[in-house]
Amino acid sequence: MFFSLKEYTESLKQMSELNALQLFQWKYAYALTVGVGLNALSELSGNNAFLFYASSIFELAGFSGRVGSIVLGLIELSAVFVLVICMDKSGRRPLLIVSSGGLCFGCVLAGLSYLLQDFGWLKGFRPYLVLIGILIFCFMYTVGMGCTVFLIISEIYPMNIKGLAGSMATLVGWLCSWIVSYASNFSMQWSSAA
Repeated sequence: MFFSLKEYTESLKQMSELNALQLFQWKYAYALTVGVGLNALSELSGNNAFLFYASSIFELAGFSGRVGSIVLGLIELSAVFVLVICMDKSGRRPLLIVSSGGLCFGCVLAGLSYLLQDFGWLKGFRPYLVLIGILIFCFMYTVGMGCTVFLIISEIYPMNIKGLAGSMATLVGWLCSWIVSYASNFSMQWSSAA
């Protein structure tokens, strides 16, 4: 086994290192687009905005921010266990597809609760609708779009571009996360519910 590791290390040393401009060759275009695109879409989904402003969102809906945040943490933890069980059994693509549908459904429920608030309907049920919507959103994000994206990024790139391409995908993802967080701050301030 030691010799196989040594041979592997030698083969890695012999691979040519690419500079940043060589990363944009046509042969790497598909993998680069998939990796950067998945990471950007994952962060543009708004998960960090939900997590950053969870207690404020719960309080605006009429639910205890502290209790909502605790329940949210427990749901996130349980989602990790579901992810570990489902990852290799169902595959990455089905997890991403189901997760994306769950994200949409969770957003619709949370948005519907604020619409009901504007019309003054179902006052007692609204806080629970927000809680259920955000919990579904965060659960589905963790099960699919959260962890699965980083796993796919680590698998799709050839060895000679893995470092550069992974760094680029991560940079674009965190830039998108910053944009969403920055926009969410203004959205919370300008919200008619606030």
